[in-house]
Amino acid sequence: MSALSKKPAKAKLIATLMALDEKLIKSALSALEPMFGPVELLSSIFPFTYSDYYKREMGDTLLKVFCSFGTLIEPDEIVSLKLSALETERKFLITTPPEAVLEDTGGSLPRSAPGDDDRVSGTSQQVAAEWRVGRTVNIDPGYLDGMKLVLATTKDCSHRIYLGKGIYGDVELMYRSGSFVCLEWTYLDYREPFAVEFFNRVRGEYLAELRSAR
Repeated sequence: MSALSKKPAKAKLIATLMALDEKLIKSALSALEPMFGPVELLSSIFPFTYSDYYKREMGDTLLKVFCSFGTLIEPDEIVSLKLSALETERKFLITTPPEAVLEDTGGSLPRSAPGDDDRVSGTSQQVAAEWRVGRTVNIDPGYLDGMKLVLATTKDCSHRIYLGKGIYGDVELMYRSGSFVCLEWTYLDYREPFAVEFFNRVRGEYLAELRSAR
């Protein structure tokens, strides 16, 4: 077999989920299973306090979890799986007013959509304009093999490689000398000892699965 036709080994499908509460995380995991397969390993749920990036859209009391699925994938499948994750996020969209607006109006607000200026006027128009559509769940799928952990993202950056259909690959962790190690751009939560320990465990399960399949 020539080097050009050699296929890479299958990889372990992983994901991180972030949401407003544990119930939403569980609901999102259930929604993913038909596409991602059954959840295999799940980390402890932890508060996401590492960035304000999601605060405006999702709120400031977010929870996050790492997980792996009982599925081995071809590495290039991560593109379609990321697109499926984006579709799943859309199922959990919510249209809400800012909390301050709720307080000012005693919890009673017009249900007019933003931009429907012909149907609202005066104070109602001002309030309706402040309604926002936002995610309540964020899903970041990726894959893990014996050498690295790759996340799929829609955002370009100097260290990310374009994979197709608007999706980029970001190597988040590399395996060296018996453990995953961080890179200069690794997200802060992936740097945590509990995160590295979790993905080392996933890697061990993955390698055992490959051996048993031979």
